[in-house]
Amino acid sequence: NNNPQSRKENLAVLLANALARILSPSNIFEESSISNLSTALLHSMKIQAVIAITQLASTEPPPPPLSSFDQEEYSPYGHPPPSLASTLASAPTSWCHLFVNSNVLPTLIQHLSIIPDASAPVSSNLDIDLVEKCVWAIGNLAGDSEMARQSIIQSPVTVPKLISCLFLGIAYATNSKISPERIAAIPSILNLIRNTVWTMTNLVREGSLPSWMLIEMQNPMNYSRVNRQQLSLLLSCPERLADNSAGSTVSSWYDIAAETCWLLFFLTSGDDAIVQFLCSTESTGGKEIISSIVTRLAISADATIQRFDNTASTFGAARESAAYKASLSCIPCCRLLRNIAIASSGKFVPSILCAETNTRPNDNPLSCSVEHSLAKLLPLGFSGAGNEPSTIASEAASTAGACLFDAGLSLPHPSTNASRTLLPALVQAMVHPLSKFDFRREVTWAIWNAVNVPEDLFRNEDGTWRQDVNRGDVLMIQKDLLVELLKANPNETIRVLTASLSSVDSDAAQASLLLINAILRKLGSDAKISGQIGRLTILFEEAGLVEALNIICDLDTEEGEMAEMAAELIDEFFDEREDDGDEDDFMAHAGVSDGQFQFQAPTVEGIPKGGFNFGDPSPMFHQQQHQQIQSPMGRGRGRGQVVPAWMQRQQEL
Repeated sequence: NNNPQSRKENLAVLLANALARILSPSNIFEESSISNLSTALLHSMKIQAVIAITQLASTEPPPPPLSSFDQEEYSPYGHPPPSLASTLASAPTSWCHLFVNSNVLPTLIQHLSIIPDASAPVSSNLDIDLVEKCVWAIGNLAGDSEMARQSIIQSPVTVPKLISCLFLGIAYATNSKISPERIAAIPSILNLIRNTVWTMTNLVREGSLPSWMLIEMQNPMNYSRVNRQQLSLLLSCPERLADNSAGSTVSSWYDIAAETCWLLFFLTSGDDAIVQFLCSTESTGGKEIISSIVTRLAISADATIQRFDNTASTFGAARESAAYKASLSCIPCCRLLRNIAIASSGKFVPSILCAETNTRPNDNPLSCSVEHSLAKLLPLGFSGAGNEPSTIASEAASTAGACLFDAGLSLPHPSTNASRTLLPALVQAMVHPLSKFDFRREVTWAIWNAVNVPEDLFRNEDGTWRQDVNRGDVLMIQKDLLVELLKANPNETIRVLTASLSSVDSDAAQASLLLINAILRKLGSDAKISGQIGRLTILFEEAGLVEALNIICDLDTEEGEMAEMAAELIDEFFDEREDDGDEDDFMAHAGVSDGQFQFQAPTVEGIPKGGFNFGDPSPMFHQQQHQQIQSPMGRGRGRGQVVPAWMQRQQEL
């Protein structure tokens, strides 16, 4: 191009325009003298252009302009066309910024509508390949920044066309009459479904795309949206649709299921309305969604255990296997179930714990329940296999805590029943020496959720007392759960809880302090644990609890909730024992000299040499005694100033 203005344009702008021109449905080659190029070659060029866009989007910011020697006219993006001058006048940010604000993005979106109708015969998979690559590129742009996501969402056709791509892929994949042409197109169709779901996930991140624009809720729209039955199908596609494709593509179905879990996780994050719509037990679709998620977790948990049981060489060779891909749903499943469990004040927890799983013929339905799946994953936290299994175990512990928040109601309450399986596994994870700090913190909070009985459990939504809940029974169950917490290894459990109080992480310290407070107050000072009759206070003292509580009081200058709780524990459970001990130590040194008791305490200013003479009724003694009692005392172990027992008796006299 001999245009002087074009020579001054930034190289990045020129490249973006060139790639958009290649992708254009009426590109330069179709209008030139080389229009006799085959259709296959033109499609190949377009696919390579999309791949180049995707690769550039993940690289460093664009280069400086060609006219860099012209210092007076220099700008970070050179001299872009007038249509881009307003958006590209600032300093360079990324290739994604450039593509979103150029002709590249509209051209990519335009290609989403060239796919053939699902009912039409498939003579070639060229169109599907190109559309799949375009969806992939749009997903990469959407994942770059909030600015890029908003630019894509503002296009009124992007979301409807993405949904159309998803519908087309599902229609192809679920067609029971598979022709040879369709079988050849299956890999491209599966990639299209996976990339479409992944792109939708990038668009809904951080609430950028409202859920009602994707999901068929009550809001009327002028285009079709995804319904619950389709989401359930995508969640269970490895088991329900694998027979419609070649065996080599089963791993792709697992990819689709994992991406669907991620999509639903982002959709349900902090949005009770979408959870209510998807999981409502009043409809068959809601029950099917929860059942599909629980089944997905059970299958992925088994695959994850198998994956980390393998040797390193086997693990490396199996990354593309179906078993490896099945394990990738573990984390998004845990997070999705946690979102559902905490939504609407735990309304859907019973549905999660009582869900009927879509088990395989040889599976035990009980082993596929949520509590058993989570209990299987918890040992990964102390397996010593690395960071990834520990992260998975932490997610499982957090989800377990969300499902046990209302444990304590009378059986057959689902959460109370699930605690029988989860609580022993959580305690084992907490006390194991190989458990990492982050994992142990999540486990401790999960245990607290299991043994804590919030006041809200006894009240209806309007604040009135529930008639179907017996408070006495609930408190008895809570004590049973606390005994279960200490039953296996009380000394180690108490040691770990006490050691966590000294953590610099206030979140971990708070969870341990809440558990210690509940143990001491609910079980009392005399409890039978593992057949040993002993005082809990002695076990805690031996573990160093008093010192740890004193440190909490000393460090918290603002006297927050943790410091107040620590001080109250000292005052109510340990002060009397320590004061009695101080008095005994003091009396042990008393002797008799000249018929008088003389206490051989260290010489301190204000105490006469040889000790006090209690037989001398001189006024000086009474004055010294009065001054001794009235003098400022040191800060006690609790919030109050503790007066030793013998001095307290002198005051009373």
